[in-house]
Amino acid sequence: MRKPSDEFWAAFRCGGSLVILCEHCGRTHFCTTSGAVDYNEGELEELLEKAKKDPDMYREDGTYSSIEWGYIGGKQSVMHCPCNEEKIAPYEQFIIVHAEQILEYLQSRANKKLRSSQSLMDKVNETLNATEEADNASNRSPE
Repeated sequence: MRKPSDEFWAAFRCGGSLVILCEHCGRTHFCTTSGAVDYNEGELEELLEKAKKDPDMYREDGTYSSIEWGYIGGKQSVMHCPCNEEKIAPYEQFIIVHAEQILEYLQSRANKKLRSSQSLMDKVNETLNATEEADNASNRSPE
């Protein structure tokens, strides 16, 4: 299995954080760049201490000013987490393998929503026409 592509992450990225838990594997990722200054008092020191004791589960990142993450499979997922190949890549692989079926499914859903919207617009137009006719009838002067 390979790492998820940049395109996959771009589609599912929700944001960036100084500290974020990867819910797929339980690792905590945190920033230590000079721009990472929004930690509570003692928070960064505590994370660094935990990283010394368990560097696999507490992952220090001194490269970026935030850790990118998204929701994949209903879980908070951290970009570049070691678990990505095992836990995240299968989602992208599923999309690639089933792209044609997924496109057909999305087209079917879009068409259904379009028909539903058109039906609603028809009802709105009928109501507007009836209201307009009623207004016109009440505004006519008797002859």
